[in-house]
Amino acid sequence: MPFLVLAMVAMKIRDSADAPFFIKPITRAIGNKIMGTLSKEFTKQFSYIEDQLKSSRGEFLCGKEITGADFMMMFPLENGKILREDKYPLIDAYMERIRARDCYKRAIQKIIDTTGEYNPDII
Repeated sequence: MPFLVLAMVAMKIRDSADAPFFIKPITRAIGNKIMGTLSKEFTKQFSYIEDQLKSSRGEFLCGKEITGADFMMMFPLENGKILREDKYPLIDAYMERIRARDCYKRAIQKIIDTTGEYNPDII
């Protein structure tokens, strides 16, 4: 999670529309440098999760039944989609299984009823 937050900050720095035009090359360079360093860590972490899904012998991280680990990973995996690109098919299929669950749909509907919208992309 800390890497996800750091990536969000780096992308905001890199893509800042409010920076003066003569500062933008500097903010872009700083953001790109941070993201370059983070991309190695994201590759390592997403590969680990992909391997865990291969070895779990079930639909979820720890097997056939959903566990607390799955609930804990929903948010970072959903928000990290832009960082994963389409390199991790087991993670994408896993997230689709999670999104198809009635409890997930009810939770999203509750968010929409409360706030008026649901946007999982913080990055």
